[in-house]
Amino acid sequence: MNSALKALFLSPVLVWSCGSPAAAQDAGATPPAGPAEVDVGTSSVTAQAATILVDIDSKYGVSTAFARLMDREGAIRRDVADGLLDPDEAARELYELGQAFRAQRRREDSFRVYEQVFDYSPNSFVAAKAWLEIGRMQLQSGTPANALDPLLSAEKVLTALTTEGLTPPARTAYYRTLALVVDQTGDVLHLLGRDVEACEYYRRLLETPELASVLEDSYYLNANRFLADAALRANEPAALSQYNEAIERILAKGELPPDLIVSLRIDGIVRLYPDVSDLRRIKALERLWQDPQFQASDAILRAGDLLDLAYYSTEPRRSQDVLRIGLVLLERLQPRIQATQQETSRNWSAMYIRNALMVLDCGWAGLDAKRIQEIKSQFEVVVGEHPVEIRVPTSGSSQQAIQRAARLFESYQRHFPEHYRRHGANTQ
Repeated sequence: MNSALKALFLSPVLVWSCGSPAAAQDAGATPPAGPAEVDVGTSSVTAQAATILVDIDSKYGVSTAFARLMDREGAIRRDVADGLLDPDEAARELYELGQAFRAQRRREDSFRVYEQVFDYSPNSFVAAKAWLEIGRMQLQSGTPANALDPLLSAEKVLTALTTEGLTPPARTAYYRTLALVVDQTGDVLHLLGRDVEACEYYRRLLETPELASVLEDSYYLNANRFLADAALRANEPAALSQYNEAIERILAKGELPPDLIVSLRIDGIVRLYPDVSDLRRIKALERLWQDPQFQASDAILRAGDLLDLAYYSTEPRRSQDVLRIGLVLLERLQPRIQATQQETSRNWSAMYIRNALMVLDCGWAGLDAKRIQEIKSQFEVVVGEHPVEIRVPTSGSSQQAIQRAARLFESYQRHFPEHYRRHGANTQ
């Protein structure tokens, strides 16, 4: 199973930098990342190219390997001209050569070789794969507008081909490639702001039996997740239920590590109950937070974070629950902030900042002076000599998220007046 479930753990956040509510901005959903590399052709294509490259690399070194690949490109064209190589076979070899150039991260050389495939066999399965690779490379490089036409070309070639007479492995390869094309086209349309069309592609992916049967779990979940978000915006609960059914199907396989199980559970909960203070959401998060099998999981900290924010947001505020969860979170977050990669550390820091502010707001009168000072000292270490950023998840009402961020900002002004005076005028 593909362990890199696409765009699963990133949810919209409200980013509040030091200043007034006018400084708050909805960061929006993070665009879905490109999927992990997947073999979309016959079993030998990518493997053969990689083997050729590794053998050359180990014997001659990278620069010589590149020269030899270039020599092979010229040899293919000469062999076709001399009648020694069939055009269809030349197209297959050029596709393999494009894969080898990709393995060396030679993007422009890959594009050039893939495009030569169309000169020799423009309506073939290998041409569709070459179009798919060009589209995926454009998408992965952050240029979705340039990815759409290649993906549509891949789809056009594939839908014109017949599957009659194919062996079972060849038929599977065909539908797996078409599924990838449909999925990637949905991703591109979403990034271009064409969500209605994106939904059509994702529905096609899930509702076409031949495509759904060969779909990797990550793509299956991504399509359901996108449709669930669309249903949430349209107030249509049916697709939300389908998304949770998709989660249960994947969890039932029993192949996932604890962090991924927790993240899937959280993702289902927050979409099914988008209101932060919904009692059903709170109960579901509490069950997850208290489950002993996930106590060592890093992902469980996100459940605690969402739970703390829910208790802080309810009316009347559940201060004792904020302290019960928040103090545990602060203790567990502290060593992670310095011990992880920069982007992950930034997420832990954002979690520490908002939970410290909630704990100080709720426990000022109940915590002893030493504990309060420890929290404040660590807060200033985490923030440093920079404007503070208060990040609040925006599931549910954006107005409620703004109100929560404003309350936390007031807590910051009240408990860290000196830091606020030094940096309060700076906004992002």
